[in-house]
Amino acid sequence: MSKALCIVVLLLFTSYAQCLRTGLRPYQIFSHNSVHDAVRVTRFNAHKELSSDDTSKRSITHSVFSSSCLIAGTTIGGGFLALPYTTRPLGFLPSCLGLLFAWVYVTLSSLALTKLIFHIKKQEENNENTNNLSIFTISKYFGGPKVSYLASFLFVVLMTTTLIAQFSKIGSLGVQAFGNSNVHKNIYILFSATIMRALLSSSKKIIDMVNNVLSGVMFSSFGILTLFGFTNPTWSIASLLRNQRYDLLLPSLVRSPSAAASTYWAIPLFLQLLVYNEVIPVVSDRLNSQKNVVRSIYLGGVLPLLMCVIWSAVALGLTPPTASVIDPVSYLIQGNANTKVVSMAVTTLAFAAIQTTVIGSVLACTQFITDIFPKMNPSVSKNLAIFIPALIAMGPTSLYYSMTHLAGAFPVILLWGLIPQYFAQQLAPTRKGLLLLLLSVAMLLCNVIRR
Repeated sequence: MSKALCIVVLLLFTSYAQCLRTGLRPYQIFSHNSVHDAVRVTRFNAHKELSSDDTSKRSITHSVFSSSCLIAGTTIGGGFLALPYTTRPLGFLPSCLGLLFAWVYVTLSSLALTKLIFHIKKQEENNENTNNLSIFTISKYFGGPKVSYLASFLFVVLMTTTLIAQFSKIGSLGVQAFGNSNVHKNIYILFSATIMRALLSSSKKIIDMVNNVLSGVMFSSFGILTLFGFTNPTWSIASLLRNQRYDLLLPSLVRSPSAAASTYWAIPLFLQLLVYNEVIPVVSDRLNSQKNVVRSIYLGGVLPLLMCVIWSAVALGLTPPTASVIDPVSYLIQGNANTKVVSMAVTTLAFAAIQTTVIGSVLACTQFITDIFPKMNPSVSKNLAIFIPALIAMGPTSLYYSMTHLAGAFPVILLWGLIPQYFAQQLAPTRKGLLLLLLSVAMLLCNVIRR
């Protein structure tokens, strides 16, 4: 088992190193359109754009691999910390099934988005504006201004809920490390927001460097957590396989009243964790081949799925079956797993993942505000993007989970699921596309009626 774990960690590190070497910077991505949209823009914050000369020298296989790494890196962010909280009530095996369902849904949705992108490229092959397409421009092309305005609104909701969730979690982590009062929680939030504001006032090179370091710390911490978590004496198969609740994979609308009130519906949060559709237009521009983009989608989506399964296995296997343990992440950070290494790894992973998410989300939101209000001072837009969510995050500590779930329940399904699938079905009707469209509508209705 130890050999298998070492192989997994080496694969993670190799993929991440490739991401750092061949990726994109956030300010390059958001410089063309108002909605180069998404919560997990965080991971391509750390990366550097390949020059056209470098690209021409690389093989197709290598380009597919590097684009797959970009997709994988984009997926993992601050929402990763909410996974054990969600999987604990379900149990390990139902969680794996739910994650697989979410992965299939995200994969099919990204394939629908790819189809739309290359249809536009084919129809407008002489138009240079077809480079760096966003969901905003895609929805405008197929649905007109009204649909593009809806996409813009969903983008704002997505970014705001993400930042509120991340700042709220920063406050909770600060309390666990240094104190236990609500006053302290708010101080940590304001301190983090101020530091983030100072960082985003520096040069693009410094922002890129800081995010590279944070991303490296995050993936390294995950590797250490994997190795020391599975080899920890307190980790057990019995803890991992207890309390398997497949019924909690169903929406609360069709559950019993007691089960409906006991926990969030897991599927929206799984969607929020695994979605990467925001980077598909970038990958499409880099590869300029629909076939190779499809390959990158399959390759790049598998690694985050594997990481989520491993993270759930570590957290659930180390958490005792007591009602007092509500959040496995908090339990592990407090050092209750009988090892300081696991505690430090989880704490470092948490802070690094949150900060990279905040950096990317603020940059995306700032560019959006600047595009909508071009005369606005960039400093004002940064202040709005950072401090409004930070102030809202001073509410209950449960905001982290409620905002993360909200993002997956509505903006993700609408923005990355329903809209692209609807236009792809109009473009080329298929039974699979119709089934996916109906599934999106059904999930959306379940979330609207009773979340």
